Amino acid sequence: MENERSITTERLLLRPFEDDDFDILHRLYGDAEVMRYTPFDTESPAASEAHLLRIVGDWRKTPLLSREYVVAREGEKIGRCHILLDTPEEGGRAMIGWLLVQEVWGKGYATEIAQALLACCFDTLKTSEVYGLCHPGNAASRRVMEKCGMYLAVCRKAFVRYEKAGQLTMEDELEYRICQPTRDGGLRKAPPRKIASLPVREELLTKNGALAEARRLLADGYIEEMSERALAGELYFHARAAAYCRSRKKTPLLDLFHVREKADPIDLRDGGDTLLRRAFYWICWMLPAKR
Repeated sequence: MENERSITTERLLLRPFEDDDFDILHRLYGDAEVMRYTPFDTESPAASEAHLLRIVGDWRKTPLLSREYVVAREGEKIGRCHILLDTPEEGGRAMIGWLLVQEVWGKGYATEIAQALLACCFDTLKTSEVYGLCHPGNAASRRVMEKCGMYLAVCRKAFVRYEKAGQLTMEDELEYRICQPTRDGGLRKAPPRKIASLPVREELLTKNGALAEARRLLADGYIEEMSERALAGELYFHARAAAYCRSRKKTPLLDLFHVREKADPIDLRDGGDTLLRRAFYWICWMLPAKR
């Protein structure tokens, strides 16, 4: 049933979930290929029933922060999508996402959904920023967000706990963002892509390991406009500083370079942005390795 909370596009209707929408929910969450790039395993019918109760219940809450929609095409249910607000007040952030049945992949529906969700977030809900999360391997979702003007803001390494068929892995996560359009219709300039977090691993405590990781990050495009050895020096410095902080009191020097006590993961959003820091990391790289 269409109501004032529904969203319409050229080809689709996005409407709130209702009690009789178990069929599409279980069709999506029971399909291993649809769930491939999500942290969750496939759902049993009982799990989907409980899931539906939570979704429908969210629409009855005040304030309304979680909006889960059924995606319908000419009356046929073909997917779901959502808007998750971090605050009921205007000017906050919102997360968007979607899942579609395999039969409609590659037909442009995901882009149409994402554009409609962004319009709702900015024009109706008055959010200041919208973001979406995806696995680095999910090339289709990445293309959709980029088509909609979203930029890759954050890559979190080994950040999300994935449980599939009883197997647990820690997977990377990408965060794409877009800001509220400016008055002249343009978008605020996107910052350079940067790694937000990187777990401190044993291999980063050696120069060869730090250099190999730096080469991989640069090749993948997660860090821009930074030399290979300066980035390796930053990784090497932060890994050693974090290891030092685990057992000793931090110093003002470490605080200057955004190394927190017991720092893990490494935060690279603030590192390497100035000539002073880059010079410091280069010096760290050139110094003999501690035995």
